[in-house]
Amino acid sequence: MKVKSLMLGLLFVAQFVCAQAAPITYKYSVLVGNIYSWQAGIGESLTAVEYLRGGQIRVGDTLTGTFTLDQDKLQLPSNMQQPTSRYFSNANGEGHDFNYVTPVGATFHSSGLPYSGSVQLEHSNYDLFAINSYDQEIVTGLLVANWNGGVFDSLNLPTNMNLADFDYTWFGTNWSMNDVQLDVRGIVNGLERVQDVNQVPEPSSWFLWMVGAFSLILVRRKSMA
Repeated sequence: MKVKSLMLGLLFVAQFVCAQAAPITYKYSVLVGNIYSWQAGIGESLTAVEYLRGGQIRVGDTLTGTFTLDQDKLQLPSNMQQPTSRYFSNANGEGHDFNYVTPVGATFHSSGLPYSGSVQLEHSNYDLFAINSYDQEIVTGLLVANWNGGVFDSLNLPTNMNLADFDYTWFGTNWSMNDVQLDVRGIVNGLERVQDVNQVPEPSSWFLWMVGAFSLILVRRKSMA
């Protein structure tokens, strides 16, 4: 009986640990390399552009930001999976959060309505990770890849990506203004996992923990009686 109670207690504690929300956050930086203006299929290269959210973005600017992957909220549609690729989708910006700030302080923040987006993984003879977010005004995406593979162990969401592991990076953000499509592109020159030490357990997790802890206390009291 004591062993059974002890095992139940440990099981509930283990469930508490596993049931905690586990967002994965990376901070990144991007060096702007090209800016294009497109109208009626004709492209023009620019050195600066007026950003939709205020101020200018220039070639040579550094954009800094973060993206967060929420494993508990990203969906995995069965019809979007292949043996070597996986697409995670999210609605209303709930599955991931993708942000950046320009040198003049204008921001892109994909938190909440009406944003949506997706996360893509490729793991075969090459490894690729891509994330994007979009609303009715701005589309933004980031991609890192190693064309020789050897970075990912599976098609699960990566928990510790390092920029040195990839031989190709890409960043793009675009929007329309006065019937002109504006496109800012760059390379990712910084990528680092942010450790979240203040992770807050879900309410259900606290309940499981209390049940498990109570079971362990009962076992201890009976063994001392």
